[in-house]
Amino acid sequence: MITPQPNQPLDLLASLRNKLEPISQDHLLSCWTALPEDAKNNLASQVKLLDVALFACQQNILRRERNETDRKIEPFSHYEVSGRREDYERGKGAIACGRVGCLIVAGGQGTRLGYDGPKGCYPVTLVKRKSLFELFCGRVRAASKQVGIQLPLAIMTSPYNHQTIVEFFESNKFFGLEKERVSFFLQGTLPLLNEEHNLFFSASETIFEPSSIASGPDGNGSSLYHFYRQGVWQQWQQAGIDTLMFIQVDNPLADPFDAELTGCHLRHGNDVTIKVVERRDENEKVGVLVNRKNKAAVVEYSEIPAKEAVQRDASGALSYNCANISLFCMDMAFVKKIASDPSIALPLHAAHKKICLRTSDGIVVEPPEPNAWKFEYFIFDILEYVAKSSALLCPREACYSPLKNSFGADSIEPLQQLLQKLDRERLSAITGSPPSALPIELAPEFYYPTQELLDEWKGRKGPYSAYVTP
Repeated sequence: MITPQPNQPLDLLASLRNKLEPISQDHLLSCWTALPEDAKNNLASQVKLLDVALFACQQNILRRERNETDRKIEPFSHYEVSGRREDYERGKGAIACGRVGCLIVAGGQGTRLGYDGPKGCYPVTLVKRKSLFELFCGRVRAASKQVGIQLPLAIMTSPYNHQTIVEFFESNKFFGLEKERVSFFLQGTLPLLNEEHNLFFSASETIFEPSSIASGPDGNGSSLYHFYRQGVWQQWQQAGIDTLMFIQVDNPLADPFDAELTGCHLRHGNDVTIKVVERRDENEKVGVLVNRKNKAAVVEYSEIPAKEAVQRDASGALSYNCANISLFCMDMAFVKKIASDPSIALPLHAAHKKICLRTSDGIVVEPPEPNAWKFEYFIFDILEYVAKSSALLCPREACYSPLKNSFGADSIEPLQQLLQKLDRERLSAITGSPPSALPIELAPEFYYPTQELLDEWKGRKGPYSAYVTP
């Protein structure tokens, strides 16, 4: 009889059971004997990496009652209204000194748009059909030209779209940006749970056996952690960058180098400065800026109490009138604190979603109704840890028109109409001539004009070509 040595590994299946049975997830192994060897290896590697403590936290989130004390909120009224010229000049000066970088979170897919690919690759402009990525890169390029230096850009991808996005940039020669000034980094993933709060198998088209545990991107709240842990923060800090602009790829009106917001942020010496717009109405699906425990905080539209969501003041305006649009200006030292301080733990948020799944028999099920829970970290939860913050209220049409749906509200049609309107107004303001009656699309240089451009275009009259370029 051969006696196993103390350091001899347990049988693989037995070791997987030893991890899954205590948490009642050994159903994942019910198809083990029927799996080919590569599928077994895939499943085994995922089980080994499964964070049991995180899984327990996810289950607890779905089971526990909310703490009403923690939910107590008041309207947020300590905001400034945009329009300070001195803030613009102060911010532009900081950008010109190389102190500012832009981070775009772009981990999402274009599923809700009916687009098969990363959302950032979706074409949005009317004339040139520029993608969201090309639109933002054009603005970075124009802002760089305006201040006379190459400005840095970081893009957070996900494991589901990273390779596609990198290849998209490479095939388009980084849209005129210096390759060395563009950094890509990956966000993480979190397991999904079904209605019984259990793990289940993914229905990925590339995986045909029930061997991949369903998961999803871990949310924009993880971006600062991954930005720091993957070394981009260190590169920027060494280059003298002390201020970070944070924007989302699905807001085509976001300014990657927002001089006014930067100037407001520096004037106050904030950890974080929040750009907000007025809520459209009480039913708008957007987070709300509130006052909680004497600090700015954001409550998701799905989590704000019904009474507060519709509350109005004596004038009839919404008491909770500031909509969070995920446009932030942050101090880089604060970013490091959020990413590296072990005492800081952002809460998880759960959302009920329709998720295709694969049964242990390998059958793909497409549910008609929400059937699973997705978990994410949200960027606005960093506000709990700020020492100083403030908010800047801006006109919605100038900075916020999210692209989320294939039709109706927040879809491509109203977005293109708004882009047309803004381009016409911008060209008219620069030339002093009436807006063009024909469809036009402005090159981004008109939004970051040099003095030479302003002088050259002052008094110019149309007609213009469909794509107006300096």
